[in-house]
Amino acid sequence: MNNRKRRPIIGVMTGHYLSDYPRTIISELWRQLKKMDVDVRLYSGVNANIVFSHRLAAIDDTKDIYEAYDEGFGLHWLSMFEYSHFDDVDLLIICYGNIFASHPYNKSMDLLSMLPDVPKIILGTDLALENGACVTVDNYGSMKAGIAHLIEKHDKKDIAFISGPKVSQSANKRMEAYLDALEEHSLPIRDELIVFGDYLNNIDEIVEELFSRNERIDAIVSSNDEMCNAVYRVAKKHGRQIGEDLAVLGYDDAPFAATMNPPLTTIHQDYRLEADGAIGLVRDFLDGRSLSSLSVPAGMVIRESCGCHGNSGTFSEAARPKDTHIQYEELYQTQIQNLSAAVTLRNLLLDSVSLKAFFETLAKEMIISGTVSSYVFLFDEPIYIENSEDFVLPDTMRLFMRQDNRDFDAYNMDNAPVYGRHMVSYDISDPEDSKMTASYLLFYRNYQYGTLIVETEPDDLRFYYTMSLQIGSALRYLTLALRQQRINRTLQEQNQILDFAAYHDELTGLYNRAGVMQQMLQTIREDESAQYVAVMGDLDHLKQINDTFGHDAGDSAIRMVSKVLKDALPDGSPLGRSGGDEFTGMFRMTEGIELDDIRSYIKTACEQYNETSGKPYYLGISVGFHVFTYSEDTELSAMLKKADGQLYEAKKLRRSNVVRG
Repeated sequence: MNNRKRRPIIGVMTGHYLSDYPRTIISELWRQLKKMDVDVRLYSGVNANIVFSHRLAAIDDTKDIYEAYDEGFGLHWLSMFEYSHFDDVDLLIICYGNIFASHPYNKSMDLLSMLPDVPKIILGTDLALENGACVTVDNYGSMKAGIAHLIEKHDKKDIAFISGPKVSQSANKRMEAYLDALEEHSLPIRDELIVFGDYLNNIDEIVEELFSRNERIDAIVSSNDEMCNAVYRVAKKHGRQIGEDLAVLGYDDAPFAATMNPPLTTIHQDYRLEADGAIGLVRDFLDGRSLSSLSVPAGMVIRESCGCHGNSGTFSEAARPKDTHIQYEELYQTQIQNLSAAVTLRNLLLDSVSLKAFFETLAKEMIISGTVSSYVFLFDEPIYIENSEDFVLPDTMRLFMRQDNRDFDAYNMDNAPVYGRHMVSYDISDPEDSKMTASYLLFYRNYQYGTLIVETEPDDLRFYYTMSLQIGSALRYLTLALRQQRINRTLQEQNQILDFAAYHDELTGLYNRAGVMQQMLQTIREDESAQYVAVMGDLDHLKQINDTFGHDAGDSAIRMVSKVLKDALPDGSPLGRSGGDEFTGMFRMTEGIELDDIRSYIKTACEQYNETSGKPYYLGISVGFHVFTYSEDTELSAMLKKADGQLYEAKKLRRSNVVRG
């Protein structure tokens, strides 16, 4: 491991890279930075809204489903940028607005304090910086001019506005321009004409809401071009003719804007100018000059969606085959990459019996995928993050995989090299050439494992993001599989020492008191973060059955109680006869389980038995439950005592006499 950097390191931070803005910024920055003898570290990702909202858009009542899918994505999102502490970066370029347009939570004021204390270049947002500069776009003036065009040229009066996220400064500036343009032209400002989107094109439901509230809309202004796709779709459903009875104005002049039908009138925001401004500031930094903020212009591109005709913007028939070919090639490559990622996941799941074997398989998959170099750094233990908690970055990680062309190394926990903060860059830099690497979180739901770092080009960012999700899922599976291996080994060792009878009740075949307590503790150790239910149950009036009909009848009743309780509890739940007519159990509280359903099942089972058994007594079972979440202070015996208290209350409702007739 080297002890000094080889060249300056520039960190680039973006939110999602599925829209034109981040893709262009990343590509243009990399194109120019690799000429400057610097290394580039990219920190980026995709949130759950982008990944899953298309799949859920057609389903009613999806709030609970969406939240289940979102678990993990929004939770870990901002922690991606904290990994920059492990790279000894000299300067950070931050696509600030893009990050918080992608993030579901408003933690914008926390981001800069989470990052390394180095100079920062902020793109798209004007912030007060002690050490750095901002590159902004004239959002206000350009948007205001576009809205004035709708009012003055096309006499539009009921103009709706689709803003971007409320935490986006660029969206707020464009909103301010909309409000001022209406006020200066003496048009009323109505709240029902304003809605908020997420800068993505899947906001059909929001546009539907806009139409349902405003029958007289004659123009819609969108904070970006992506959301105009939804406007076009919804307008068509409502029989509105864009460019005729409905004007539409976008912002960004994305590549698809000129090919929309009709072509989209929009504000041309030249992302390359923004990237050029950032590159100029990088040069100032490398030359030791101070950094000064700057603004780049934006101008209106008039096409047909506003009602103007005869303007350029419609692509020719001759261009169609080329465009179609390009789209086909992109689709083909995406399909190949998705298939490759799926095969990688399958191989990781099937071929891994240890950490080292897992990462040997992964390294081979990376080589097959054509990866130049890649690295996996993990924490000593996965970090479990509660939904209300903030991520706390550990001071060290371990290198479990290093792949360089066709060479690779893989490690187990006992020999994986340890890396502290600022140390990762020393090993992944190339002494000969500039290198761009992208960092990806490895997580599954609430568990965060570490990071995948890949040497890549901008066009392959999406592929490695998909790969990182597959690796995170596989790590969760591997963790559980290795834990199960340890559990199995432990059980085998115990079974060599302890006879089966020592832990089981001879009458019922269930665990005895010692056995069920052991099984409950073992179950909790397998997943200490879960919620559990302690169960206490007993046979009603065993003494009366024994005294009246003999102990054989009592034994028969006890065996029936054990069957009913076993069938009532979820499969695999620890359950035992703890003595006499008492039964002790526990089960994990998972989605879909209702305690009242279990009580109802027990009651119904007893009633059915009593109707068909022919016994001279009634079978009755009383139960008590106590729900708890395990912690270091939890005493299982105390939880069972609370369940026993509930059992005592349940006994008050039992039959007073179980003898028939």
